[in-house]
Amino acid sequence: MRKMYFKNMAVIIGMLVAVAFGLSSLAYGEDKLMMGVTTCVTGTTAESGVEIVHGIKTAIAQINSEGGINGYKVDVEILDDQLEKVQTVNNFKKLAGIKDIFVIGTTSTGNCIAANPLAKVYKMPHMSGSTIGAWKMNEWFFRATAPDTITVPYLLKAMKEKFHVKSIACFYDYKDDWSVLCLPVYLKTVKELGLETPLPPQSIGRGDSDFSAQLTKIKEANVDAIFMPVQVREGTLINKQARGLGIKSMFCGTSGYINSNALAAAGEAGDGTIGVFTFHRASKRPGSKKFYKKYDELFPGLKVAGYDNPCWYDATMLAAEAARNAKIKLPVTEGERTRVRDEWCKIKNYDGATGIFTFDGPNDPLPRDLLLVRFNLQKKDFDLIE
Repeated sequence: MRKMYFKNMAVIIGMLVAVAFGLSSLAYGEDKLMMGVTTCVTGTTAESGVEIVHGIKTAIAQINSEGGINGYKVDVEILDDQLEKVQTVNNFKKLAGIKDIFVIGTTSTGNCIAANPLAKVYKMPHMSGSTIGAWKMNEWFFRATAPDTITVPYLLKAMKEKFHVKSIACFYDYKDDWSVLCLPVYLKTVKELGLETPLPPQSIGRGDSDFSAQLTKIKEANVDAIFMPVQVREGTLINKQARGLGIKSMFCGTSGYINSNALAAAGEAGDGTIGVFTFHRASKRPGSKKFYKKYDELFPGLKVAGYDNPCWYDATMLAAEAARNAKIKLPVTEGERTRVRDEWCKIKNYDGATGIFTFDGPNDPLPRDLLLVRFNLQKKDFDLIE
């Protein structure tokens, strides 16, 4: 069971390294506006990094095909942080010192929290297409995701109303800042919805492989559903081990766990898993169709597996839109970066891959439409639930 999962992940990580090194093509001396990104090119969550890099690469290709930013071509410098906060901080400082970088992207919630103060120190716009945790951001931070405070209540309400869930259990990762921050949102929501929680949230740690103790308790509780604010590696193993113990509870979640590659690796154990997105290939919006068209050109035959890919496309495209509106030019100065931040705060009705974006100040866009999805093992993809 574990061998097959890690074999699949090894293939994905190999793809990631090839793509990342192909993207990190900073050519000093050329007249290019630069973006900087620190993400998990290697390490235990590198499978998410492949989608982050694909989303960024798709956006960069789209931006340059549309004439770049104010006549300048755009490029990106990607540094590996293995999802380690200390390395993220070091990478952020290094990127902030590179000539002509006008925005820096950081990935996980914990790493964004670590880098957030530096954005203010360096007066550098800070973006993310993957953090969804409920945390306090300063005026230099923007994200293209829908936070847990919106998606978790939507998902759990749907579980109650559409699937008649009355009792629920939860796993959380005490080593993951996002997962820890998601826990109070979950507890508040289940209380408001009147869902029964016969046992406390079950704690795991990143890198764990044996969940039999927690799953035995859940089996005895005989809950209708299990909420999973965990990463893809641990989530896949939990799915398989639960079904192996005869647990028939529905699985549901948000973020990286709702990933078609990971759920396909879980086989029948992943089939029917419920999640929430802000995007789907069936969308008729021009922004979504533009994303999929460019993505298919660059990665023919490769499915969009989860939220990291289109959300990072949007984060990158929004950064470019702000820079375009700020009329920045080379060399990039502190004043140029400040104008990028100010223009980002004013973006209205921008049609992206994951919805229509309007910002009323820094941090989060105004709420967008949410979509309920269910993993279909036969298709190895998500079906929309009406």
